[in-house]
Order: sequence, then structure tokens, then C-alpha cells
Amino acid sequence: MANTILPKLYLLIIAYIGWGLYQDYEVIEEKKAELLTQEIASNAKLKKLGTQREKIKEYFSDIDAAKERIEKANLQIEELQKKFPSEISTTADLDFFTQIATSLKMKEVRPQLQSEISKDFYFEQRYFLSTRGTYLQNLIFLEKVAQAERLYNIDSITLNVANEQKMGRFQVISSDIVLVGYRYNKNYKPPPPPEIPEKKNKKAKKVKKGVRGNSGDGD
Repeated sequence: MANTILPKLYLLIIAYIGWGLYQDYEVIEEKKAELLTQEIASNAKLKKLGTQREKIKEYFSDIDAAKERIEKANLQIEELQKKFPSEISTTADLDFFTQIATSLKMKEVRPQLQSEISKDFYFEQRYFLSTRGTYLQNLIFLEKVAQAERLYNIDSITLNVANEQKMGRFQVISSDIVLVGYRYNKNYKPPPPPEIPEKKNKKAKKVKKGVRGNSGDGD
């Protein structure tokens, strides 16, 4: 009897050990699957975080670019306000022209104030200047006026050879110059847009057609 049970017991032990190993294998496979799922989820989160990080970098990059554009626009506005102010001092302008001519040692400069002309959203202030000096002095005078913070334009200029002794070896030129300065009309209001008349819907006329009946006696 014992000889019969021992071989079977050996088989039972092997089967039990095999079953235990199989269960351990399943646990390991489940753990591997769980770790793989966690890895996939972690990679997805990392990818999402990477995308969000790139978007944040782009966002702050756009903000920096916008700030730079705003700063440039503010500088341009400041420069424009200097060239195109709403208030000006005509006395200061006349002194400015005289100081330039004096610094160049021109023989004569006589600035005169002329009329101010309204041009809707801005005003034109005209100045008449009569100068005497060499051709080079007149040229440098106009260049220095053009370099001013204020905006000035030359409306007209007339150059003539002066009937007087030369300045060294240079001929004296008399010039009549009309300069135009500008100021912004802060009280200007643009006109409202023109009203567009509404189109009237034309109803199609309905033409009534008469119905002609055939007269006759029926048999």
C-alpha cells in the first residue's frame, strides 16, 4: 500500500509546486501589466506637461514681443508729439531761427511771423525769413532747421546773388524763405459718416388677368 501511495504523493507535490509557480507567474504578469500601464500614463502626462510647457513658453514669448511693440509704439508717439505738438510758441520759433543764423555767422537774418492756417485736424504756422550769407551758410541753415525736434517744411525759397562785396572768396547770397510749422488741432472732431439712404423694397405689381368664358347653349 505504501509503495502505491509514494509515487502518487510525489506527483501531488510536483503538481502543488507547479500550481504555486503558475500563481506566482500570474502575479508577476499582472504586476508587469500594471507597471506598463503606469509607464504609459506617466509618458502621456510627461508629453502633456511638455506640450503645456511649450505653450507657456510661447505665451510668455508673445507677451515679451507685445511689450516690445508697445514700447516702440510709445517711443514713436513721443517723437510724433514733439514734431506735431498741440501748442507752440511762435516767439520761441523765431528765436530758434535767429540763433541758427547767428551761430553760422550769417550777415543777416530777419524772421517774420505770418498767418496761421487751419487744415481741419492741424494748423499750419508760416514764417518768412530773409537771410544774407554764403551759399554754404544758407544750406547749413536749412539742414539745422530740418534737424529740429519740431517738424518744419520749406514752402518756398528764392536765392539771389547779393549786390555787395564777397565774404572772402565766397559770393554773398540773399534768400527769401517761407517755412511752415505744424501743430495738432486738439479740438478737431471728425465729421460723422454720411447717412446711406435705405433702399425701398419695390413690390411687384400683380396683374389681374380676366377669365373669358365661352357663351353657348348646351344641347
